[in-house]
Formats: sequence, structure tokens, C-alpha cells
Amino acid sequence: MLNKKWNHKNLLKTSIICLVTLSILSFLNQYSTVYASCEITSANIMAPLYLTNTDAWNHFRSELSSAKNIGIDSVTVDVWWGLVEGAGDNQFEWAYYEKVFKAIKDAGLHIIPIFSFHRCGGGPGDDCDIPVPNWVWTSTPLSKQNLQFKSEKGNYSEDAISVWTSYAVMKQYVEFMNAFEDKFGNTFAGIVDELNISLGPTGELRYPAYGPHDNWQYPNRGYFQSYEDKACESFRNYAVSNFGGLAGTNARWNTTLTNIDQIGLPDDGTPHDGRAESFVDLDDYFDTQYGKDYIDWYNWSLVNHGQKMIEAAHAAFNGPFKDIPLGVKIPGVHWQMDGRADNPRIAEITAGLIQTSIDFWSQSKAHGYESILNMVENVKNSLNREVIFHFTALEKDNLEWDGGKHAWSLAKELVHYIALGAEERKLILKGENALAAGKAVLLIPTQIA
Repeated sequence: MLNKKWNHKNLLKTSIICLVTLSILSFLNQYSTVYASCEITSANIMAPLYLTNTDAWNHFRSELSSAKNIGIDSVTVDVWWGLVEGAGDNQFEWAYYEKVFKAIKDAGLHIIPIFSFHRCGGGPGDDCDIPVPNWVWTSTPLSKQNLQFKSEKGNYSEDAISVWTSYAVMKQYVEFMNAFEDKFGNTFAGIVDELNISLGPTGELRYPAYGPHDNWQYPNRGYFQSYEDKACESFRNYAVSNFGGLAGTNARWNTTLTNIDQIGLPDDGTPHDGRAESFVDLDDYFDTQYGKDYIDWYNWSLVNHGQKMIEAAHAAFNGPFKDIPLGVKIPGVHWQMDGRADNPRIAEITAGLIQTSIDFWSQSKAHGYESILNMVENVKNSLNREVIFHFTALEKDNLEWDGGKHAWSLAKELVHYIALGAEERKLILKGENALAAGKAVLLIPTQIA
């Protein structure tokens, strides 16, 4: 149950968002009297991913009324790229969202649109299948595979555009956001609390390391997603640009490569022999200079993509929405963290969230999350626009078991880590439960360790 002892005065801006479906309202009603002692400044809920029939719409309106009665402030709504612009480039169909937003407004609630440039389907709790618009894959000089993530297992993901080629569709992202502001800015600007930007699979700034394309099963480590040609090219260029050309790269990695094209990823035999499993099992990702440099690049590529997306959203929303905060989210990858795991923190590493060239247990390094948190802080300050930072898994407990396997979870510690890092950078932090609150109990940390 909610812990009444949590009352960290320096985290007054922290909000809790209980997401996934409006069916959590009975849960929130049960514990709503506790909110004041937790110093929660706002409570948001998430609309269903997609309403498909009359019964669903009637239930939605009923629960909006209940949400208002128990003190909910805003409703987050996925604005699916594939739903609105699925018919073709610049062919926008907004009728569904006109209906959704009107229902929320009529209930006296505010709106947080999530610009969902990813696929609906494949994520925890997803009950719809709305792909990235099919025309996008042929809209650039790049191939469809160039635009997708390719994993160490050789599989391609269609969940979101690859971070290494997102530049090629940035124009389409901006056009979509411009069209949204043109359509809804004058009508709804007064009740839009935040403009949340999808940065990757399930809307989060991460790689699809734990996705159905690789038949991933919780709580396995996840799989590196950098094996498409454009990603390989990026790694080669990163190495020679940062380490003094091919000669400097050889000296740094103790290799004898004779051509830049021989700079490879952890599974192709150069500069290591063996596949990515050996790269992990032998701790090369942690103990070798090559491994640390690869992980630094992997993380940097993700962070750079996030920055570009935030900057694009800031430029796009320059009309009625110009003063509304932007929002971004990272996942709570809490499994395989405990020191008794074979490779502690490896799930966060394959998702691209933390580096191994720093002490990822140190608070001074935001427990590994400093590059992401610093990026959000820096872009917020450079744009002079609020950027709200979202984090998941508030309801998860430490040392979970799943299907007879130990997850080696440190979920509660991870929430502490992110809260401290956000506080130090004066970021507004919003936390959400990873699963529907009707399925899991929200756990508030009793102290900031």
C-alpha cells in the first residue's frame, strides 16, 4: 500500500502518474486520502490506448467523471502517428481525437497528449495494434531496413524509427506536431498541461532491447540493437573521430586493424572473437576499453536522438502551445540490477540507458544515468522551456521473482537513484506505475538513500 512516511521536502515537484487504463480509479479512490501526506502535486491517469466501440466510450466517459471526483488533474492520451497519418504523408485524420479531447474537456479535466511516433502493440498491457505508418518506410532515400533497429540476433524491429536514421524522418515528425497544433491549439491550449514526446519503443528513450522481435522473455538481459548498417557506420565514424583516426583506435584498443571497415561490433569477430554473448559473459562490455567505448557510443547515440527530438518539438510547438512544457520518458529497467546477478545492470546497458565507462553505482554519476539527465537539464536550459522528466516502475518491489526465475530487481533503489538525479538538476519528475494499478500495488520509497 502507499507508504505515508515518504515526505521528502526537496521533491515537492514530484508527481505520480498512474497509467495504463482508467480502470485503476477504484484503486486511486481507495488511497486518495494518502496523497496529501506524500506531497504529490498532481495525479494523472492514462486514457485507453484506443477506444473501439460504444460500450468502451460509455465506460470511458463514466470513469472520467469518477476521476474528476477523486481529484485527478489530467488525462494522458496517446496520439498515434499511425492512426492519424496512416493514409499517407500529410493526410491527417483527427476525428477520433476531437471526440476524445471533447470528452475529457467536458469532464472538467486537463489533457496531456503523447505524440506517439512508435507502434502500439507489443508493450506491456498493449491491447491494440497500430503500426508506424507504412508509407514512412519508403519516404526517404534510405531502405526500410536502414530505418529499423537490428539486434545482435539479426532481427529487425518495426516498433520505432532507429535513432541512427531518425534524422531522415524528422521533417515528418515536425509536420505531425505542426498539424496537431494547427488543429487543436486554439481550442485546447488552455487545458493542455504538457506535450509529451515519444522518443522510442513504447514512447520511451531506450532501445527495443526487450522486444517481441527477439522473443525476449522477462527477466533476461535484453539484446543490443545496433547491428543495422547505418548503426555500424556510425560506430566506425565515432571511433575514428574521437580516438585519433585508425591509428589512435588501434592504440586505444590494442588492435591491428588496417581499414576503418574492420571496426566492428561485439558479434562479428573484430576486434574480439566470439558473439555478443561472449562480450557479456566475459565482462568485455565492462572490463575492456573497446567494450566501454562501444557502450559509450551506444548510450550517446540514444541521448543525442533524444536531444534532437526535444529540440524539434520545441521548434514545432511555437504557436498556441509555445509556453506549454514538453515531456519525455525513460523506462524503469529494474531487473538484473542486484549484485548477485551474473551481470549487474546489464539490462539497463542493453537498453542504452547507462554507461560502463563511469561508476554506475555512484550518486555523483546519477548511478549511471548522468548522460540522460544532463541532456534533459541542458536542453531545458538552452531552450528556456520546461522539460518534464518521466520515470516508470514506482509500484515495483525489490527482488521480484517471475516464472520461477529471479529477476534480481532493485526497483525501489532505482526510483531513489532517478529521484536524486532529477532533484540535483532541478528537473520536474513524474513517476508512473509500470503496470495497471489494478494489477500491482504502488510502493512509495520510505527514504532517499
